[in-house]
Amino acid sequence: MCTVQQVTGTDKKYYSSCKTWYRKSICKKPTTVSYECCPGYITIGGQRGCPAVSPLMSLYSSLEPLGATTTKDYSERAGLQEQLDGPGTVTFFVPRNDAWDELPRRQRNELERNARNGLSNKLQYHMVNQRLMASDLKDGDVLPTLHDNQKVLINHYRNGIVTVNCVRVFKANNLATNGVVHMLDGVLTEPARTLRKILDENKELSTLKSAIVGAGMMSDLEEEQGLTLLAPTNAAFEKLPDSVLKRILSDPISLKALLNNHLVNNIHCAEAVIGNTLVETKEGNQMVLGCNGDSLTINGKPIVDKKDLVAKNGVVHTISDVMVPHSAKTALELAKSSGAKQFVDMFAEAGIGDAIKDDEKHTFLAPSDDSFKDTPMEELSSDLKFVLKNHILKKKVSIYQLYNGQKLENENGKKLRVFMYRKSICIENSCVAKKGMETRTGQLYIVKNLIRLPEKTLMNDLEDKKEFSTLIELLRLTGLDRKLSDPTGSYTLFAPTNKAFLALGRRRLNQLKGNLKELEAFLRFHLSGGVVVRGGINSGLTNILKTLHGGTVHLTSKDGNMMIGRTKVMESDLMSTNGVIHVIDVPLTPRGKQDFVSEIDRTVNPGSKKTSIITSEIRPSITRVVIVKKTITNPDGSTNVQTYRLEGDDIEEQLRKLAIEGRSHSVTIMVEGNRDIPSEILRLIEQGGGRYSKITKILNGETTLGRTMVNVTITTVDADGTTREQMHRLEGDNIEERLQRLTRRGQPNIESIVIKGVGHLSKELQRIIESSAIHYSHITKVLPGKPAMGSHVLTVNKRIVNRDGTTRERTYHLEGTGIEQQLRRIKEEGQQGSIHIRVEGEGKLPEELRRLIESIADDYVQTSPDNQPFLGSRKATVKKMVKNPDGTYSTHTYTLEGDDIDEQIRRLSESQQ
Repeated sequence: MCTVQQVTGTDKKYYSSCKTWYRKSICKKPTTVSYECCPGYITIGGQRGCPAVSPLMSLYSSLEPLGATTTKDYSERAGLQEQLDGPGTVTFFVPRNDAWDELPRRQRNELERNARNGLSNKLQYHMVNQRLMASDLKDGDVLPTLHDNQKVLINHYRNGIVTVNCVRVFKANNLATNGVVHMLDGVLTEPARTLRKILDENKELSTLKSAIVGAGMMSDLEEEQGLTLLAPTNAAFEKLPDSVLKRILSDPISLKALLNNHLVNNIHCAEAVIGNTLVETKEGNQMVLGCNGDSLTINGKPIVDKKDLVAKNGVVHTISDVMVPHSAKTALELAKSSGAKQFVDMFAEAGIGDAIKDDEKHTFLAPSDDSFKDTPMEELSSDLKFVLKNHILKKKVSIYQLYNGQKLENENGKKLRVFMYRKSICIENSCVAKKGMETRTGQLYIVKNLIRLPEKTLMNDLEDKKEFSTLIELLRLTGLDRKLSDPTGSYTLFAPTNKAFLALGRRRLNQLKGNLKELEAFLRFHLSGGVVVRGGINSGLTNILKTLHGGTVHLTSKDGNMMIGRTKVMESDLMSTNGVIHVIDVPLTPRGKQDFVSEIDRTVNPGSKKTSIITSEIRPSITRVVIVKKTITNPDGSTNVQTYRLEGDDIEEQLRKLAIEGRSHSVTIMVEGNRDIPSEILRLIEQGGGRYSKITKILNGETTLGRTMVNVTITTVDADGTTREQMHRLEGDNIEERLQRLTRRGQPNIESIVIKGVGHLSKELQRIIESSAIHYSHITKVLPGKPAMGSHVLTVNKRIVNRDGTTRERTYHLEGTGIEQQLRRIKEEGQQGSIHIRVEGEGKLPEELRRLIESIADDYVQTSPDNQPFLGSRKATVKKMVKNPDGTYSTHTYTLEGDDIDEQIRRLSESQQ
């Protein structure tokens, strides 16, 4: 079976040689897909498909079964029947019946009137003296026909379509005893003209002809083979501004570039275009040949007037627009059509266009029209020429020649710095909006902003603004003012305003002033090496910037604004000769300095839901508290233990001193936290005969075994009644402390808290939540096949004997605290019966529980988590605490089993109970 695609409302068919039938559209027109027997195969009654092979017939006898009755009739009239029935091998390109009807009536009458010569010659022009299958028809082949060896041109396209003189083969490979038949969608016409001859004979193309003659390219259209000429009509040239047309016609370089942009080195017949096809002109530009119904389009525009004017050495399509390439335009002409019209108009107003000579190569940095929306015109009118010349470089610089740190001289003799980022290239504060375009007069870049040239250093710029007086004072205290005054430096400064320091509080500010080491670290966290401007921030992505402090800040871009975390930078891209300033009204501090964060929390906007500190998402520099116990042997042989708690920035040095002091003493080290003790310290301890151990911190005496992570979702209610959700991921040893800060920060607006984790909530954690939220739910999820670490699940089957002697069973699942009391109640309640207990969990049963089970149960069995779980399924116990209407709380316990346990837990967590 072969696939047949027919354009809806027409007789046009495309057989399986078309590789795009599955799209069910041709030139954006819908098609119907059906299936026919492939050439040479037939159906047999009662059987599916085309299981039989038809017998081969001669070329002549094959015509009628193929529906080519007109060609069969014309072959008889022309006296070709004997040839088509006789021996030999011929490839016959046969037009469909309707194609003959579409010939001009006068031409067809002439053929029929002179059948023995005219009609015979016409048919033999459709014949090649060898058998060629579709796969043998190669792109660019020129085949001699039986009509005086006149040639036909073959094109075989990547989409599977084959054309002969731009007429499409729609049903190929119909075998005969003496050759093969390929059905054509039209009648072949012998091209008697070259591309040059078509220009000579077509008056609508006289302007194009004159331009080609002026460029000295007419011989190319006479001698070169396999060309496609997209020929603008006279009306198309009239659409160009007179000044542009005159300039191009008088400039041999621009003219040749223009004409080469209308020539393609391969033949592209309209009949072969069924979708978008990317082609490249001789000028090196790419364009898209497409179609929309019966129209041939270029870059989506239906500008083709006449299609498929076939020549001996190519094909002509006439078009209604002139396609002027960038290389034939001046920079200003291209800028005007590329979204920088206002910049071009300002050039005309300033009268400096004539100063830019055509024979000198320049690079234009043209701000887009959008860049002038927020620029007061009075800012430009004072010295418009100077501003514009800042945007012109003295030489041609392509996109491939730019590099980070490069300095480019402009027409005013000023140096412009180049900054390279992962997805953008910026020149000073303005980033490239469109890739560099080569023009007749040099290079053009459309940039996003008006370029502002810096004149002072970072420190000088800060001193010019009263809002930075506090920052200036702190910089001078630490000596960082000298770094910001260095003209050879390159820095990005996030500059807190006086308002930011006011919010920090006088007490905290004085503390910083009193500790210059801490103050310098604080200020260095606002500085980064290198220049990062707003346009260099990747939109939709987190951009990590390392500070001089060693930590990182996370930058994003939202609605054109630079963001640090969720806080907007108040003013960005204040360019200095040694960097850039971004103004912030919130101080930055690295995450992990908990005492510092808490201090600011208490002083900035108490009770407010707004985050008062921007924190970078880095691991804290202090992640452990070290408890050191030293056992000292007294002279009388007795011992006493001294305990030290070490924390702070110099914890390694404190450890070193304790390890060295009194080496004869026993030193035991216990680490609270999640980082290892440096190996150098361990060696010192071991040399002194000491030992160390690392423990996991346990809060408030409550076991948290198995709980390594807690997800907290806090829902708050704003003043207008709207609700917002915030998700927090808590890990480590101080979950209760961190949750307490979260809940305190949001009071009294917290509507609900959802806790997800493994293990039981400590009493302290429950108390914190109950005091903060209207209601909360706690979901304990047990992973497949494993109960919570350190806990046990008891499955109790109680077989009860009824009065009539029959039995029934009841099953209980026990877990958590108070399991002994639950067991006793099961034993004592109702009628007596046998009890069978199955224990699932990890580790040994507590002795008291084991004895109780043995005294109650007729038998019991204990499994490990690696064994098959109860009933061969996954199981989880979920406890959910809800607030009742009377203000009390009740706990609901659910036992979930089955393959969809995750979905059950999700539904339970979302339920409104």
